[in-house]
Amino acid sequence: RMQQEGASQPQEEAEPASEMPAPDEPTREYQFVSRPGTEAPAREEAADSIPPAPEQIRIEIPKGGEYRLRLPDGTTAWLNAETVIVYPSEFVGEGRAVTLSGEAFFDVAHDPSKPFTITTADRLEITVLGTRFNVSSYLDVDRAQVTLVEGSLSVADGERKVTLQPSQQAVFDRTDRTLSLHDVEDPSGCCAWTNGMFDFKLQPLETILDAISKWYDIRIVYDPAAVARFRAITLQCDRRSDFTHVMEILQEVTDLHYCAEGKTVRITF
Repeated sequence: RMQQEGASQPQEEAEPASEMPAPDEPTREYQFVSRPGTEAPAREEAADSIPPAPEQIRIEIPKGGEYRLRLPDGTTAWLNAETVIVYPSEFVGEGRAVTLSGEAFFDVAHDPSKPFTITTADRLEITVLGTRFNVSSYLDVDRAQVTLVEGSLSVADGERKVTLQPSQQAVFDRTDRTLSLHDVEDPSGCCAWTNGMFDFKLQPLETILDAISKWYDIRIVYDPAAVARFRAITLQCDRRSDFTHVMEILQEVTDLHYCAEGKTVRITF
């Protein structure tokens, strides 16, 4: 849902997905409802009074949904399932700041005078000037990942700061609070979801099952120890495929069996 956090009507709402530049593959769109806050009574302001702060706009994407929007500075953000973003109706001052929980791909409008900063739910801070990158920071997953496609950016966790070059990935491990830097052979796989694809190359089965759970809005139950045996699984298919088709592909590369009961799927080996 879209929710306004402020006292007056929004100056500019997120653009519908149909008005955005189309990706390589069609994406599933999600209907948002705007709920403006209660308006404050009009009153005269002194000529030298401080202008009101921009309203904060909050967009929540449910499981099974995705959305594309253009931020006030022209930056494009693709939001994946189960994601929340908060941004101002207008970027004022010396920077451009948004907050994010979940996964999003950003194509940041270049503006050297105003750094673009993303703060994740666990306080990672990502700073860029103009670049294309993917942020995956779900709180129910042990690791947050920032993958750079082009440009440059920095990621800081309060104690350490790393600077990324294209085809590099910063990984923040929530279990031991470490921030590390890794090379990525093909960074496009991390943002394939923006083109309607699942594209996992040599990834843990747990990571793939988590993505499937969020996209199809189902609960997947399994024995963690059994799933942990599969550390390098490749899955490439259209996200618009039926859930059963995706599971059939996984059955070909693992020995899993599954049983669906409503919105709960139980996996055994």
